[in-house]
Amino acid sequence: MRNCLVAQSGGPTVAINASLAGVIQGAIDSKEFKTVYGSLNGVQGLLNGRLMDLTEKVEDSSLCS
Repeated sequence: MRNCLVAQSGGPTVAINASLAGVIQGAIDSKEFKTVYGSLNGVQGLLNGRLMDLTEKVEDSSLCS
């Protein structure tokens, strides 16, 4: 299985939060991705290896229900 990476930048706005939730939920629902990673601070986080496993975070929240 493949992994999914999400890298966004900007402040926590309704649009950014909603698009992030949509990407995570879509990746999980597709059953094609083992893990969804988020890059802390967008591309800068990717370059610095600052990744977070969002799959674990989502499975513990109400997003998947």
